[in-house]
Amino acid sequence: MLRYLSAEMQKMKRTFTMKLLWIAPLVPLLCAYGSGQRSGIYFWYCAFLPGALTIMCSLVMLKDSKLKYHGIFSLPISKSKAWMGKVMACSVLLFLACTIFFVLMFIWGLIPPYNRIGYISTARLVAASALLFITLLWQIPFCLFLSAKFGIFLTIILNMLGNIIGGAAFAYEQMWAFPYAIPFCAVGPVLKILPNGLDPDKGSFFLNSSYVMPEVLLSIVLFAVLSALTTVWFHRQEAK
Repeated sequence: MLRYLSAEMQKMKRTFTMKLLWIAPLVPLLCAYGSGQRSGIYFWYCAFLPGALTIMCSLVMLKDSKLKYHGIFSLPISKSKAWMGKVMACSVLLFLACTIFFVLMFIWGLIPPYNRIGYISTARLVAASALLFITLLWQIPFCLFLSAKFGIFLTIILNMLGNIIGGAAFAYEQMWAFPYAIPFCAVGPVLKILPNGLDPDKGSFFLNSSYVMPEVLLSIVLFAVLSALTTVWFHRQEAK
């Protein structure tokens, strides 16, 4: 599998995908200029991280889809492993994006006056970054599948609508298991921020940490199931 992962990472060298790894974490900091870490991380997980992940997954598929997958299907390689190589490569990109944003936020929190405005401790930043990485993993095989079936533009529209509208609309106690709502609900007890950016009321569901572990486990199961289903689907595809 490492050979397939390495091949996917080699394809992305000197491409916009690698530039996006740095652009995406920087933009929310600029959007939150003057309002501290709290606003920066809110913009990050509500829009810029899901958006960057969707674009990166779409771009990973774009090269092969342009060639009608002849570069994969015409070679004596495992189609299933080739697909999982893409899933793993996008997982690495997601991890790197979360790590870069964490480092930038940590540095930003050391600079006055941002260390006094909307400050978030290092422990909470680490926890939020880890939770976002895990709870967004399931979108990788889903976005790769959408991109292969419908192309990059429709994938971006559909997945971003799911994240921005679906996530915010269903992020409450009765719907915490809705896939797009999980990241909002999981980081709520850590960051103490509602999906609309406001502070939660005392006793709010978003301060209840008992849901975090079930959300993490559900995200991992969803990622495994979607990875397996899309791998079977891709294995059955033929070059056109």
